[in-house]
Amino acid sequence: MTARWAVVCLVLFIGLFRGTGPALGSEICTIDGHRVLLYKVINFWYDCLPEESQQFCGARLQCSSVGETQVRYLVKESVLEIHIPKGFGRLVSVLKSGNKKAGPGNGFLTAAMVKKDVFGKGQAADLTFDLDAVGRFRIFNVDDRHYRKVKSVAEDIGIQVDGVIGGLLNGKIALYTGREAMKPCPRKGVAPEDALLPSVKLVNVKTGEVLLAYVPARGE
Repeated sequence: MTARWAVVCLVLFIGLFRGTGPALGSEICTIDGHRVLLYKVINFWYDCLPEESQQFCGARLQCSSVGETQVRYLVKESVLEIHIPKGFGRLVSVLKSGNKKAGPGNGFLTAAMVKKDVFGKGQAADLTFDLDAVGRFRIFNVDDRHYRKVKSVAEDIGIQVDGVIGGLLNGKIALYTGREAMKPCPRKGVAPEDALLPSVKLVNVKTGEVLLAYVPARGE
């Protein structure tokens, strides 16, 4: 067992005996495939020794969240809104705040895939750097028939975030590298550039079907 996972296992062990915490129940997170209590990992990272501060750098973080999904249809605008209030945005930072320039790790996420048999001719709006927006999805040009189809499976819809750990922010794990991190990871040697790009997916957790998939918008 590597030093990294000796620590992660200890964090998880302690968490199991001190309460379930926010990472269990409707939210599940793994680091390199190991299920963890994310807020415990963050607490450890804050307090760890300098020589231990990069042990999570380059690890793959995957989180999923399901709970109380709300579906709203704006008839006149033909806009479908999906809101999943129970998310992990307070613990994970997908994009750098305040930077609207397109490019890896910057500004916003753009739809890479929209499931046609679910949303018809719908077009998904970009997701901004605001992590609260990662729990709010807007799809334009959706007809009533496809709205009802989405509404019928609303309780099974969840969010998945997948990316490479690039540093520790103020109370959040960042899926990108940057100077704003309290404990940044070195860009060189963490992972290839493309591997650093996080993805956000809207999924049917019962069937495993991906409904929407977002990736960071690339610059020209």
